Amino acid sequence: MGVENWFTATATRASTWRDEDIDEVRQGDVAQEIADDPTSITIKRASGVADDPGAQTVRLLDLQGRPIERTTIGGDVVMISLLVLGEHDLDIERGDKFKVGDDWYEVVEVRPGQSNKVVAECRLVT
Repeated sequence: MGVENWFTATATRASTWRDEDIDEVRQGDVAQEIADDPTSITIKRASGVADDPGAQTVRLLDLQGRPIERTTIGGDVVMISLLVLGEHDLDIERGDKFKVGDDWYEVVEVRPGQSNKVVAECRLVT
């Protein structure tokens, strides 16, 4: 599938993101994906205010009723309901929290091994 066709297909399913869709975002496409539906989030770092990275522009991907079940490092089973897509230099860590509307989310995992993007898996905490 060519890049233009890929963008068209991505745009038509923007409201129905699936977990595997995020893996299809290739290098060079990340900035465009974020620009298509940018959101500014202000991260609150678990370690304290002095370490907060502040506002960052990302793309939020709501799993729309199809959450992913994950087991945390501590052994807790959590439901991932939101993915955060960011450029490769996004400053986000496990345990970070941010607010979207009236809801707070916590980063459960930052997917490893992705050099062209950062993908964070988040759970609803309110």
